[in-house]
Amino acid sequence: MKMNRIALTCIIIVSILITQGDEVWSETTIDLNVKTILASQKPGRDDPSLKRFTSGVKDVFSYASYKLLSRDDLKLNQKNSGRISLPGNRSMRITSKGISENRVTLQVEIFKDNKQIFQTVVRLLNNSEVTVGGPKHEDGNLLINIFASF
Repeated sequence: MKMNRIALTCIIIVSILITQGDEVWSETTIDLNVKTILASQKPGRDDPSLKRFTSGVKDVFSYASYKLLSRDDLKLNQKNSGRISLPGNRSMRITSKGISENRVTLQVEIFKDNKQIFQTVVRLLNNSEVTVGGPKHEDGNLLINIFASF
């Protein structure tokens, strides 16, 4: 009988701790800054607002010019989504999947005419970013740069 009380007490304590962890996460806001960039082989001047971005990707991507098409801010909480418009009758949905080990997990989906054409999952450290290569657009490709802070 005494052993059952101890086991029950342990289960209650663990349940409380797990629940409190969920409450802390549910109160955490993930701030996302999403840049939609046209990367082109067409010679031209890089968009001055992308100076920090282009200095980090010139060795990775072999495009001649980069132009900022849009900049969107999203605020996400636990397991909710935000959606932004992309050029060419496209949209992107970003869904938060949780935070663990100081990394946020995001599901990123791109749609065209309401059909999913791309899906990936990324894990980002606080105050970090990832650039996802996107579909063809005009004379180049869309690049989606996602910066997360929480």
